[in-house]
Amino acid sequence: MQEILETAQRYRKTAAIIGRAHYIAWENASKWNNWLGIPVVVTTSIVGTTIFATINEEPEIGWKIAAGLISLLAAVLSALQTSLKFSENAEKYRAAGAGYAAMRKKLDLFRLHYSENANADPQSALNELETIIEELNKLAKESPSIKDKDYDKAEREQKAKYDKPSALPPRDQK
Repeated sequence: MQEILETAQRYRKTAAIIGRAHYIAWENASKWNNWLGIPVVVTTSIVGTTIFATINEEPEIGWKIAAGLISLLAAVLSALQTSLKFSENAEKYRAAGAGYAAMRKKLDLFRLHYSENANADPQSALNELETIIEELNKLAKESPSIKDKDYDKAEREQKAKYDKPSALPPRDQK
């Protein structure tokens, strides 16, 4: 039974790291979406206001060129935002992070149930763990890939959180 619980713990640790890595990727994609989205709104507002303000006038050529360049910049930023799909990717990463968090909790409950139950059937525990591992494998196939740097950052965070003697989690969350 101890080996089954240790295996569940390894899967729990991996799920925690991968889940956090997906949340890190979500944060990064959201930042990039904002970095492109805000300038798009500002530049299109400037162009629209400029055109509306000069509708009955004949502005100097310099103003026409400036408005044209700002309009071009807005179009390029908007095209980048659309084609890079930061918003869509951010949502996929967030959903994957939530999925891994749910799996981590499921593994916590598994370990709690079987570590506290002296009469537990090892075969029953093994069957349940196999089902959880199948769910993790399905989640991995459905989730977007994460960058190595995001995984490494998540792993460092987990080590910093749990490898300190004063910060050890309760027995069922190691």
